Order: sequence, then C-alpha cells, then structure tokens
Amino acid sequence: MTGPRKWATAAAFCAAIGYASSAAPSVFKNRFIEFETPERWSCALENTEYVCQDTRPELKKDSIIIFAAKLRGNQDTLAAYRDHLGRSKKQRDPNGKEVVSKVLSVKNVVRNGLTWVESIQDDSEIIGFRTHYLAVVRDPIAVLVTFTINRSKYNAQAPRFESMVRTLKIKTP
Repeated sequence: MTGPRKWATAAAFCAAIGYASSAAPSVFKNRFIEFETPERWSCALENTEYVCQDTRPELKKDSIIIFAAKLRGNQDTLAAYRDHLGRSKKQRDPNGKEVVSKVLSVKNVVRNGLTWVESIQDDSEIIGFRTHYLAVVRDPIAVLVTFTINRSKYNAQAPRFESMVRTLKIKTP
C-alpha cells in the first residue's frame, strides 16, 4: 500500500489508538478554583476543605492534596503566608516524642500569572511525609493548596502535583 491510501490508513490507526488510550482529564471546579485532577484521582468536600486522593487503594495512603479557599480577611496577605509557611511546626509521633518539621524552602513564585508563596517542608503535616504548600491572595479570596506525599515516594509523585498546578485557575466570585 502506498500513497494517500497508506497515509489515510496510518492516520486512522493512530487516531483510533489515541482515542482509545487517552481519557479526557477530570476537571474539578468550585466557586473559587478550577484544575485538572491527576489521573485516577477524585476530590470531595470534607468540612471546609476539598480533599483529593488517588482512587487506587494501594496508592491512596501515599499522597493527598488539600485545597482551602475563603474570602480574604485582613490577616490574609502574602507576607503573612510567607512568614507562617517559613516556620517549623511541632507535633508528636505515636510514642509521644516531639518532632519538629524541617523547612526545606520558602519563596515567592509566579504561577499562571499570580504571585504565590511556595514552601516545602518535611514532617509538617504527617511524620515521614513531605508537604508542598502554595498560597495566594487574589481579591477577594485567599487560597492554600497542600500536597502531602510519603517522603520515600516524593520524587515519583511530585510531577502529579506540578501537572495539576499548571492547570490551577483562581476564580473571583
């Protein structure tokens, strides 16, 4: 087979493979934010925060994304968030021993046209896990995103967070 017919057959085959193997990304939306969830993740409202996790039981315990968005108060500034996210946190392990988190970085970054405070800490939310924080203020709202990952799996899981953040849109009510 040569010429246009060969190309038409090849194009049809590639289109069929692409169509069959790629699912449309799942988009999470609420009145403050919108983003594409990582593949095979779902999000649900738990109290005042949205919690997103892998739907596969064997991976669900390795990482979690939490979104908190609210109408901005006077205390909600990038400077205040940077100060708070630049501090270590204390908690107790199951044996009662105090564990102090380690701040690995805190800085301002521009993502999707907005200036965010970004911080990475070990043991700040869950002992043995690394948490990546992003906080932004866009009048009239303030948003905090946390992605907590089992430290031993951070390098493998972090690209999922980065992929989601690239699609994150802040909506003003």
